[in-house]
Amino acid sequence: MLVADASEAVGDALARLLRREAGVATVVRAAEALRRAAELRPELVLLDFALPETGLAAYLDELRGAAPGASVLLLLVHPADAAAAEDAPGVAGWLLKDAGAEELRRRVRAHLEEARAERDAGVEGAAEGAG
Repeated sequence: MLVADASEAVGDALARLLRREAGVATVVRAAEALRRAAELRPELVLLDFALPETGLAAYLDELRGAAPGASVLLLLVHPADAAAAEDAPGVAGWLLKDAGAEELRRRVRAHLEEARAERDAGVEGAAEGAG
């Protein structure tokens, strides 16, 4: 999992909270997130809604190119940003940064399980097609 948040303190806190769910790497800059996503190929990216310096849609395209198949959850500070987050292309969902610890874990766990199921289904489908 990759946590990309402009606040190092928030990213570190999320990493500590979510380490039980998966290995976690953290970054604080948009360009660094793209580089680390390409290196790590994470199943899940928690992306600060305010992190991309470019437009969100263009940045998400770059992120999908760097880590194909990664599920992306946007991290929001303001509930008013939810509509824009829901309209963002290729985003699996969003979370408020001030959600409780259990809610964050539950949502991340659900998205990781979904990503793993989709990956496993793709591997099984490829194996069947090869046979």
